[in-house]
Amino acid sequence: MWYKCRMNYNIVEIKVDKFPVVLVTDSHCDLFNIQRLRQQYKDNLIICLGDIVDLFNENKDNKNQESIEYFIKNKILCLEGNHEQQLVACESGNGLLARNIVGSADYNLTQQHLDFLRGLPRGFKLILPDKKHYLCYHCKPKCLWSFVPDIYTCTDFIREFTFNSDTNAILIGHHHKVFSLDFPDISCKLIGIGALKFGQYALLTENGIENKKL
Repeated sequence: MWYKCRMNYNIVEIKVDKFPVVLVTDSHCDLFNIQRLRQQYKDNLIICLGDIVDLFNENKDNKNQESIEYFIKNKILCLEGNHEQQLVACESGNGLLARNIVGSADYNLTQQHLDFLRGLPRGFKLILPDKKHYLCYHCKPKCLWSFVPDIYTCTDFIREFTFNSDTNAILIGHHHKVFSLDFPDISCKLIGIGALKFGQYALLTENGIENKKL
């Protein structure tokens, strides 16, 4: 392996010494696109920013189970997204928000599926050879259902995210679109990665983040 991981307060640190790193998010059970990426980038690390499952998939289709099993089998690093959080809540009888959206749901997940979802970290810290880093979350670290582009001020950005002078950017998914927000007098920016279910992904290269489409 060419990367090292360490769990620290629900943040996994990943030492990057090979480029590009493939960044995906919000596949929502679309295995076709993740399989295409794995074929295209056979020797590269693939990192997912969450939402590999989908609250709205019908139970009889078994798509959630298939997606979880694919990520487990292929050892793809993944963050907790709002859909993972709510599927676990539904299965444990605590998914009030999810039940309000989808009704009474039983996703027929096995204990292995639930353990995998419960064990997903909230963030990744991608440490580059020059010691700079990127921070990755599904969306706001403390609230997985928030939509971040409503944050426009430096004060709001600083309140929601923890970063320092070595943080190049904070990378998030959740919004199903590509965007980039800059803030006056702050070198760190906020970058949205597009949804893999729409064929969007990004590459982390020596030169920064490059948005791509299958």
